[in-house]
Amino acid sequence: MSETFGLSKNAVDELEKALFSVLANTHILYVKTLNYHWNVEDPSFLMYHELFEGQYKALAESVDAIAERIRMMGRTVNGSLKAFLEASSRAEAKQTTSAREMVQDLAEDHEAAIVSLRVGITLAEKHNDPGTADFLTELLQGHEKTAWFLRSHIS
Repeated sequence: MSETFGLSKNAVDELEKALFSVLANTHILYVKTLNYHWNVEDPSFLMYHELFEGQYKALAESVDAIAERIRMMGRTVNGSLKAFLEASSRAEAKQTTSAREMVQDLAEDHEAAIVSLRVGITLAEKHNDPGTADFLTELLQGHEKTAWFLRSHIS
């Protein structure tokens, strides 16, 4: 059996495209979170600085895991920033913003990731790929928790 785990070429093509979209959005969110970590200014600086640090570290692990999932399917990963920007539905970080706006922006990106991951899970289930569905579900749960944490800072 090949590294496609018995999936059809069409299934792998569709799943790779969905996974690369998740990868691109996650990488953009990672860079945005890192940028906000570096540039936050607020009387509660340390709290935000540490909050963003934990989040960008978790996102870095997700980026690696998503790319490895694509590789497990026998595909290569175009890891260029240009490819990520072209495939991402999310915007880069705003350069002048308050801590509250940073938190709001990140929460919106995590919520968008949740919606995108649900689409990917449905696609994986359609192609009878429980491994990818489970993988994406775990990512979705991480984004749900992070979105909740972020929203708790601005409600």
